[in-house]
Amino acid sequence: MRLRATLLLTASALALTSCATGPLTSPAVITKCDLPKSALLGDDSLDYSGSGEQAEKDLECILDAYQADDELLEQIQEKSLTWEETLHNSFGYQWAWSGRDVSSLRLRVFPGDSETYSEPPKLPLESAGEACGVEDSVTDGGLTLSLDGEGGDDRTVENRFKAPKYKVDPEEYQCLFTLLETPSSVTTMMSRTRALDGMQRESAGPYDYAWTYHPDNGLDVLIKQGVD
Repeated sequence: MRLRATLLLTASALALTSCATGPLTSPAVITKCDLPKSALLGDDSLDYSGSGEQAEKDLECILDAYQADDELLEQIQEKSLTWEETLHNSFGYQWAWSGRDVSSLRLRVFPGDSETYSEPPKLPLESAGEACGVEDSVTDGGLTLSLDGEGGDDRTVENRFKAPKYKVDPEEYQCLFTLLETPSSVTTMMSRTRALDGMQRESAGPYDYAWTYHPDNGLDVLIKQGVD
C-alpha cells in the first residue's frame, strides 16, 4: 500500500513538472541550440542569422525550444524573400530569407508583449550602407547597393545604373567592402579595371558585383544580394 502511494505521488509530481514546463528563455535557447552568444538581443530576445543546412537545423531547434507548432515551422520554411511577422504563443517572430539559392535566414524572436524590437531588422546591404554613410544608395528594398564613384564628369552614371546621384569616395568603398567581407580577389579586379574593359562582373558569397571604371566617372559599382 505504501509503495502504491509512493508511486502515485511520484507520478503526480512528474505530471505537475511536465505541465509547468514552458518555452525556454532566449538565453536558454542559445545554449540548447548551440548558437553564438551574439544572437542574444537585449535580455530576452533572439536575433539569429544562418545559412544552408545549418540554418534549417537551427530553425527546427529554435522553434522547438520556444514550443512553436509545425504550422509556424512550415510557414517559415516557405522561404519568403520579404519580411514576414506573426505572433505565436506569446512570442513575436520576424523572418526573411535571402541569397542566390535562398538559403540564408534572418530570424528574430521576442516576447509578444515587447515593443522594443517591433521594427524588422535591416538586411545586410541596408546595414552596411547605413554604417558607411551611403544609405541613399540602397535600392530594391534593401537588396541592391548602387554606388556612384567620384570622377571628373558623372553625366553617364544615371543612365548606366539608374542609380541615385550619390558620390562614393574611396574610404566609403573600403568601409563597405570590409563590412560585406568582399574578397580581396574581387577588390583587386576592381582596382585593375581599365576604362576600355567595360562592365565587369563577379560573384562572391551571397553577392553579385558589377562595376565599370572611367577616369571621368570614377569607379561605379552595383552590388546585389542575389536570388536565383
